[in-house]
Amino acid sequence: MQEGADMLMWPAPLAAVLALALVLAAPAQGQSLDAADAARAKGDLAGAAAAFAAVANSASAAPALRYEALVGLASVQAAQNKGADAIATLTAANKLDAKRPEALRERGMLLAAAAKLDEALEDLDAAVKLAPDDRDGHLARAGVLAQRRMFEDALTDYNIALDLDPDDAAAYMARGLVHVELGRFRRAIDDFDDAVRLVPDMIEALIQRAMSYAEIGNATAAVRDFSTALRMKPNQARTLVGRAQAYMDLDQDDRALADFDAVLKLEPRNLDALIGRAQILAEAGQRERAVADYDAALAVDPKNVAVLHGRGSLRAELGQTEPAIRDFDAALAIDPKSPEVLVSRGLARADRGEFPAAAADFTAAFAADPTSASAVIARGRSYVMAGDYAKAEPDLALIVSAAPDDPYHALWLYLARARGGKDGKAALASAAPKFGTDWPKAAVGMFLGQSQPADVLKAAQDKDPKRQAELQCEAQFFIGQQALLAGNRAAAEQAFRAVLATKAARFDEFRGARAELARMGAKP
Repeated sequence: MQEGADMLMWPAPLAAVLALALVLAAPAQGQSLDAADAARAKGDLAGAAAAFAAVANSASAAPALRYEALVGLASVQAAQNKGADAIATLTAANKLDAKRPEALRERGMLLAAAAKLDEALEDLDAAVKLAPDDRDGHLARAGVLAQRRMFEDALTDYNIALDLDPDDAAAYMARGLVHVELGRFRRAIDDFDDAVRLVPDMIEALIQRAMSYAEIGNATAAVRDFSTALRMKPNQARTLVGRAQAYMDLDQDDRALADFDAVLKLEPRNLDALIGRAQILAEAGQRERAVADYDAALAVDPKNVAVLHGRGSLRAELGQTEPAIRDFDAALAIDPKSPEVLVSRGLARADRGEFPAAAADFTAAFAADPTSASAVIARGRSYVMAGDYAKAEPDLALIVSAAPDDPYHALWLYLARARGGKDGKAALASAAPKFGTDWPKAAVGMFLGQSQPADVLKAAQDKDPKRQAELQCEAQFFIGQQALLAGNRAAAEQAFRAVLATKAARFDEFRGARAELARMGAKP
C-alpha cells in the first residue's frame, strides 16, 4: 500500500468480482422498489415505507437507487401526514445527490403545504434550475408563486408547463384561476374551455367558467354551465347558489328562489342563500319574510355589514325606524366609513325629521366616497324635505350637470328653486326635450303649465300593482308640490296623504310627502 493511503486497494481480480456483484445486486434492489411501489398503490403505506426504507438503508444499493428510495419513502410519509419526517427524508436525499431535482421539488411542495413559502420557493427555484424542462417543477413553483400572490410570475411558469405538455387539463385549470385573481375573466374562460375540452366532466372547471361568465355579465352562459355541473353532480349547495345568483341577474327571480330554497334544505345556515333569498323576498314586497332570513343570516355571521345593512333597510321600509337605525349603527361600528350604510342611516334620520343629522351622514358618505352620487342626491333632496332650499340647490345642480338626461334630478332641482322663490321653469323647459315621452314627462309638463294633475295621474299607470303604487307615489308627490306652489294647501295635503297610502316607503317622494305633512302640521 502506498504510504499515507487511506483506502484499501484490492487485488485486481477481486475488485472485478466485487464490481460484478454490485451489478448483479442492482436488479434485486430495483425489485425492492417495485415492491414498495406496489404496496403503496394498494394502500399499504406501512409496507411501502418498510420496503423503501430497506433500500434507502442498504449499504450495497447504488446511490441513485437509494436516492429514489428516499424520495419514495418521503411520499409515503407525506401520505401518512408525517410532513416533518418527509421533509427530513428529502433533505437526506438531497445530501445524497444535490444535482437531482426530485427531492428539491418534493420538499418544496411540502414546505409550501406547511406555509413556509420562502423556503419552498428557494427549493423550487433550485429544482427548476437543475431541470428547466421538468413540467412538474414549473407547476409546483407556479402554485407557490400564486400563493404568494406573485401572479404574473406564476403565469410564466404555467405557460412553460403548458408548452411542455399542452394536454394538461389541470394546468389549464390552475392558470385559469390565476387569471381570475387578476380579474382577466375572458382569459380565464379560455383556459377553462381547454380544461373542459380535455376533461369534459371536470366539474370545477365548469363551475369556475360559470362564475367567470357571471363576472363579465353573461348570466345566460353562467346558468348553462352551472346547470351542466348540477346534472353531473346534483344537490351541490355552492353550484345552486351560483346558478341562483345568475338567475337573479337575468331577473328570473322565481327560478332563483327555487334554487335558494333547495340550498337551504341542504344547508339551513348557508349565508349566501339566506342573503339571496332575503333580497328576492324584499323585492317581491315580502318584507317580513325577508327580515326573518336576515335574522337567520345574522345568527350565522353577527358582524356581517351587508346583512345588517339589508335588514336595517327593510325595517326602514316597514316603518320600523328605531330598529333600522340600530342596525345601521351596528354596521357602522364595524365599518365606520361605509358610504352605503351612511346614506341609509341618513335616510332613516330624515324619516324621523332629523335633517341636520341626516345631512351629516350624507356628507360623511360623500367624504368616504367622493364618487358617491347617491350621497349628493340624498343630501340635496333631504334639504328640500327640510325646506332648506338654498342648501339643496347646489347639490341638485351638481347632479343635474352629471346626468342631464335624468328627469327626476331635473324635477327635484326645479322644486328646490321654485320653492325657494326662484324661477326654475326656464332650466326645466330647456332640459325637457332630453326626457323623451315616458314617465315622468307628464309631471314635467305640469310644472311647465302644459298639462293638468289629472293628466299626470293618467300617465302614472302600470299593469303591475307594485309598479302602479310606485308611479302613483311619485305622481301624487309632484301634484302636491304643484298645489303648494299654487297656494292650495288643502289640495297639497290631500295629494301627500295619497302618497302615504301607496306605502312606497323606499321612494324619496314618499319621504318628501311625509316631511311636507309634518311641516304643514298635519298628521300623517
